[in-house]
Amino acid sequence: MQPTHLSSLKTGAHSVINCVGQDPVLSERLLCMGITPGQTIRVDNRQLFSGPLLVSSPVSSIGLRHADARHLQVTPLAART
Repeated sequence: MQPTHLSSLKTGAHSVINCVGQDPVLSERLLCMGITPGQTIRVDNRQLFSGPLLVSSPVSSIGLRHADARHLQVTPLAART
């Protein structure tokens, strides 16, 4: 599948993080929250009107602002059953 931004994924989608963006402040904040390249994450919930996204990894669940999620480049994984 083609790389895209985390903010464009639907609820329930799984993906692998490729890049955490070019902004060093945002990159450091995301790394401190456990968002690292190569990690598999799932979109658990999306709020309306470009609100925050709840995402989970094998080790944590966090909320991300929609603006921050736009900076995360991910590769969607095939749907899991």
